[in-house]
Amino acid sequence: LLAGHPSAFALKLSCGNLLSTLSTGFVVGFRTQLRNMFEQHRATCATIYVSSIICTMVLVLFLRPHTAVVVACVAVQYAAMV
Repeated sequence: LLAGHPSAFALKLSCGNLLSTLSTGFVVGFRTQLRNMFEQHRATCATIYVSSIICTMVLVLFLRPHTAVVVACVAVQYAAMV
């Protein structure tokens, strides 16, 4: 990230976040995981989190965006995760 190549970092981070979400779903059950993620008080953050993961992966894999866009997507992922 600091060397000026944030796309590789963003892709690995997004894959790790997706893998951790899927592994939690495997442990507690996918239906329970989705139900818990999209409860009324969590729905907005869960939607932003999932969409930011998808957006980051699409940007990095297909569009080769500017560094600032990649860093912004990573920041949105972290903000929605918290």
